[in-house]
Amino acid sequence: NHFLEALALKQPGEAIAIFHKAVGQGVQPQVFIMLAMAKVRAALLLRFAPKQEAAIAEQFGSDDMQYLKELAGAKGAAINAEVLAQLISSYVETARAPLPEVPLELALYKLFVN
Repeated sequence: NHFLEALALKQPGEAIAIFHKAVGQGVQPQVFIMLAMAKVRAALLLRFAPKQEAAIAEQFGSDDMQYLKELAGAKGAAINAEVLAQLISSYVETARAPLPEVPLELALYKLFVN
């Protein structure tokens, strides 16, 4: 959730630091991205298709659901369809990249660095 918080606050440097820390602790980049994708998707569904809440709740614990509901509101305004699209692209590109961290780093630059 710290990664999502950094996205919500438009802090690419913090998001990258969190990603690198997770990778340094043995988390595979694609797994990290997939988890972030799932949560961003859930937040967007809660925002735009609130009738899906019960189905989403089956996938996440109560703490995650509470946080996702916050992200679906004003707190997560920076989390939008473009964020999800960039996460999907970085997930796909990670398998082909010579350095698996680079696709997500590039996605974050595209999203938040002008």
